[in-house]
Amino acid sequence: MSSYIILPYFYSYAFYTLTESISPLLFIFFLYFLLKANNREKDKVLNYAIASFFLGYAILTRPYMGLAGLILLYFLNKDYPITQKLQHLKTNFLIFAVAGVMLMTWAVRNWLITGKLVFLEKATHPENLDRVKPEFNALWNFVKCWEPDGDKMNEIHLGMFYAAIKKGDTSQVYREKFVAKIPNYITQIIDKTEINQSLIAYQTLLLSQKPYFDKNIPMPSEYTAEQWKVAALFDGFVSRFKQRYPFRYYVLNPLKQLGLIVLHSNTAHIYCFQEPFRHIQILNIVRYCLVVFHISLYVIMFLNLWWIRTNFKETLIVSITPLLLVLFFMFIFQAVEQRYMLPFLPALFVGLGFFLQKTNLVDKTIKLCKSLTLKTNDSLSAT
Repeated sequence: MSSYIILPYFYSYAFYTLTESISPLLFIFFLYFLLKANNREKDKVLNYAIASFFLGYAILTRPYMGLAGLILLYFLNKDYPITQKLQHLKTNFLIFAVAGVMLMTWAVRNWLITGKLVFLEKATHPENLDRVKPEFNALWNFVKCWEPDGDKMNEIHLGMFYAAIKKGDTSQVYREKFVAKIPNYITQIIDKTEINQSLIAYQTLLLSQKPYFDKNIPMPSEYTAEQWKVAALFDGFVSRFKQRYPFRYYVLNPLKQLGLIVLHSNTAHIYCFQEPFRHIQILNIVRYCLVVFHISLYVIMFLNLWWIRTNFKETLIVSITPLLLVLFFMFIFQAVEQRYMLPFLPALFVGLGFFLQKTNLVDKTIKLCKSLTLKTNDSLSAT
């Protein structure tokens, strides 16, 4: 785990007011007390309860951390099989209740403030003054047919959005910039004129929302029929794309998402590695090394699946659970930023150690180095 301490993947987030600044640490504490409970008979239930506490805390920071509940469920069932004793069922229930109480307490807090039942969070809400509405989600799903990168989506969309919301400007120039980004294989099945008309409807809808932004007052408490109508236009484009290019949609696009998850240095949040400093070669070398290391973590995640039958417990931690999250981003959520995988990245670091242990690569490398050193010394002595 020394690489975890040395590499800048995590510690730089400590300066951000994001859940990524704490969720990896919560996952580490969760694993620590989980393994402590699994490996020791003393205070076993207490350690499982503490692990459950950190699980609940982690879920509050990042809801998809609930996947770690699979690890807790498996460990508990190994120590307290619910099929053997009623007491085991009670023990499992009480341990999971620790996380449940935290989540329900948060839900009660949300109820007292909003008067509505919100278990974790409500990422989108009709009254919010933001762009994440049904019409935007549908437009984003359309763009994801060819461009999975959220940053590039922002390049396409934000100019149009802010021009309408802040200036009341719905000029053709913004639609032209949007349409220019669409690949030819899409405009072969969806006419540019049809796309342009849908964008006009979207801009008109933004104009109707502008007074709420200008006065900084909540929007209507329910999405309007016009919002759903505009969303349906872009949803129709997505449906046509699926029918015409099923391989692109169901295979190539998820693979693009996988590339966004894996093929990077995980340093987008560190200023010294960005464009203004790319002329400094030593920083480029460090960044490339971080790219190789980051890719290696995911390659090893897949390689560790080889031991799923003989070491299921370890494989569940270091490969299966992170893999489920990867599949979630690839096929379900279909939108990812570098920081999204950060909470489960400690599991991949543990997976690196697991892989090195199972393959004896460290010992083999040391022996090889010693052998080469001896041969070199013998050659020098002979000369």
